[in-house]
Amino acid sequence: MGAAGSYPAFDMNRTACLLKGGGLSRVCYSFKDGHPLEYLDVSDNQLTQLPLNLKNLRVIDLSNNKLNELNAQMVQAIESYENLLELKLAHNNLTGLPAIIGKMQNLNKLHLSGNKFTEPPKEIQFIQFLDLSCNKLTYITMTDRLVTLYANFNRLTTLSCLNRSLTTLNISGNDIVTIDDAKFESLQNLDVSSNMLESIDKIMENCPRLEILDISYNKIKHIPALPDRLITLNANDNQISSIDPSFSNLPLLRTIFIFNNNLTSIPRLPKLASRLRIDSNKLTDFPTVESDSIEGIQLMSNMLTDIPNISKTKIQLLYCCDNKISLLSPKNLCNSLISINLSQNSISVLPKELFSLPTLQTLTLNDNFIKEIPPEIEDSKLLQLNISSNPISEMSPLPSTLQCLLAFNCKFTEISTRVRALPFLRVLDMSYNEIKRLVKLDGCANIFFGHNQINEVPELWKDLLLCDLSYNQITKVAISQENTLMQELDLSHNNLKEFVVPGVRDRLKILKLSHNPEFSFRFDFETFPKLDSIDVSCTKVKIPYPPSTLRELLTSDLKFFKSADLNSVNYISPGIGYADLKGYRETMEDSLLVRTDFPAGFDAFAVLDGHGGSATAMEAMHLFHQHLSEMKAVTELSIRKMVESLVEDVKKANYEDGCTLCMAIICSGTIFAVNIGDSRMLLVKDKAEFVPLSKDHKPNSRDELERIRKTGNCVANGRTSGILALSRSIGDFGIGGVSSSPDIVVHKIEQGDRKVVICCDGVYDVLSNEEVAKHALRFEDPFESAAFIRNAAFARQTQDNVTSIVIDLARYKQN
Repeated sequence: MGAAGSYPAFDMNRTACLLKGGGLSRVCYSFKDGHPLEYLDVSDNQLTQLPLNLKNLRVIDLSNNKLNELNAQMVQAIESYENLLELKLAHNNLTGLPAIIGKMQNLNKLHLSGNKFTEPPKEIQFIQFLDLSCNKLTYITMTDRLVTLYANFNRLTTLSCLNRSLTTLNISGNDIVTIDDAKFESLQNLDVSSNMLESIDKIMENCPRLEILDISYNKIKHIPALPDRLITLNANDNQISSIDPSFSNLPLLRTIFIFNNNLTSIPRLPKLASRLRIDSNKLTDFPTVESDSIEGIQLMSNMLTDIPNISKTKIQLLYCCDNKISLLSPKNLCNSLISINLSQNSISVLPKELFSLPTLQTLTLNDNFIKEIPPEIEDSKLLQLNISSNPISEMSPLPSTLQCLLAFNCKFTEISTRVRALPFLRVLDMSYNEIKRLVKLDGCANIFFGHNQINEVPELWKDLLLCDLSYNQITKVAISQENTLMQELDLSHNNLKEFVVPGVRDRLKILKLSHNPEFSFRFDFETFPKLDSIDVSCTKVKIPYPPSTLRELLTSDLKFFKSADLNSVNYISPGIGYADLKGYRETMEDSLLVRTDFPAGFDAFAVLDGHGGSATAMEAMHLFHQHLSEMKAVTELSIRKMVESLVEDVKKANYEDGCTLCMAIICSGTIFAVNIGDSRMLLVKDKAEFVPLSKDHKPNSRDELERIRKTGNCVANGRTSGILALSRSIGDFGIGGVSSSPDIVVHKIEQGDRKVVICCDGVYDVLSNEEVAKHALRFEDPFESAAFIRNAAFARQTQDNVTSIVIDLARYKQN
């Protein structure tokens, strides 16, 4: 009996056979003549043989089989699949195809992405769908039967052809400088993003039936007349400064993305426009909007002096933050508005009409010059109000519907009775004010009162989930016996002497007691069985051996750190400012490293921002203590070798998540800035001038895109291999194109250098480099600077975890 005869017969009642990832060299079933099998998935194997005479087979997937070629037996088998419609050969090492492929008249779909083709295969006479993405093609050919072609992420420089059948063409991620010589009479979907285009002047003439056009991430300066059938235009991240007036008359255009360009004005919007993003341009005004289809309009980061006239629309979301608006014209508003964001403008007076909008629920006004809010606000239906960073000292009457009030960095001296009377208030942020007394706020679940002047607090009430009382003068805190819900408590940077915990707190996950120098407390992990992170650095708190369930213990007790062989223990050197916050996320995925006592005489500070989980960030943090301690000298080469060795150790843990790394190693007056990912490091100088010491690793930046392309991978939807929003990280080993190689910038500390700031992207999602640099110099104490940056990011409503480190460089100048 032959080997094939010894295999079990495949069920005659099944039409699909799934054998993906089995490490097979051949299919481990036998198939009777006339078997109804239609779908065979043998991807992610090491096949050298295929079953013969599967007459009903429609689709076979041979992707990821390490094939350098299709051997004679495989060719014979494929030839016997006389009804085969689709052949998947993606992610192998193929450079060509057997001639038989070109003779299979039923075969109409061919997947060849991620191979090593340097020229297009000739065996495509009958193919209608062809995927040649992520190869090494320098030119492309097309047949009249071809309908869909993916040739993205190759080496194409020109596109010069005439095709009457093609309806979908993706040539993104190439080096194409012009498409003016290509004519596609039937083309409906064209993606030429991430190329070298400077113009698309003949797009209407050459692609008259176009419905979807993606020209993002090029160098285009002008949008010409566009085809009348266009429905979607994605033109973000170009250099566009003008748009043809005919744009206004496009009868079907609905989606318009033109953000991150140089527009100072824009024509009237098309009648059916419904999705609109024109943020991050230089618009000084905006035409009256008349479309009934638009639900939201995003005009952030422009130079508008007033809100656009949307009075004749049904717009629900209006985002005009970070403009030059000083006065609001109430006549420009519409009654359908649900959310308005006018933060980061120059508004000093609010029109009372703003609060008569019948459906308005969210109003964001932070970072303006508002001194008072009209009393008409009381009659509104607001659920959320953000008035942070305004010079407001007295609270107006507030609507009884309010659930979230953000008043960070104002001038309040008390919690007014108007706030205390709100029956549905759940979130209250009054950090960085001048409040002297905290009162009981029954029903309020999340309170932020850091950096006030509070010296006495009531018993922490039963409804509290999250409580931040850091940077006050508090000596005693007691948790109510009735409180069984508390999840996060920050009492750091006080004068704490007494902490009363009545019984087991089985929901508390994060506890911060650090920098209460006289606080002596015998900690018992059994009282906090669900604890995820605890910070007792710079205290006299006695900590027992931590349980394996603890994610992170921050301590300044070096003896305890060295004696505890635990991944959870993180030694924190005193004197370096740091602050973090879980925020709106369910879990904390960031980790940090703050050490000033490595044996070779250098200091190291790092933020590790986890994504997809916290396991890799924690593992890497723990390993950095070990690997840095083993370094004998600090050079670019030694740092690269250290990171490379650490990444190999992380790989052994086999985690599926990943993390960024942004690390400052300071040795002998020199800063080595080490970066992987999109956390960020700034060198802050006198007068809040700054120098970036890191560059974000994003897949769509041209240098990162080129690196990813060289690995045979691609960028899709702004993500590496269509998965990860970063192009470099520690971890994510299963994602093609992701690199763990760091960028290293070396800077010799100069006289005008003041501080180094390291923050995760949860900060930079909502704060600019300029703002972070300014905040870093707001306080002499680096702890206070780090905390202010953290709280400012939260007040801007970042949706991510927040971590910041601030290093005062004065200590290094003296040495």
